[in-house]
Amino acid sequence: ITLFPNPCNDKVNVDLFGFEGQVNLLVYNLLGEIVTSLYTDSKSVIINLDKMPTGTYIIHVLDSNKSTQRKFSVLH
Repeated sequence: ITLFPNPCNDKVNVDLFGFEGQVNLLVYNLLGEIVTSLYTDSKSVIINLDKMPTGTYIIHVLDSNKSTQRKFSVLH
């Protein structure tokens, strides 16, 4: 996956190339709490972050065959 921009302000673009079918995206804070989640069939998603506090987050992306994680920062 590709995340941009990183660091981000009010939204992050997630390119999901290499993932097939329905994809689950989970965003965690550094305490391990899920702060947002969504399902998509698209190859690209924009996640709204304007209500999230400044900090570092981990996005976990998975489909029926594989999963990956990336770290990103939110700066307001």
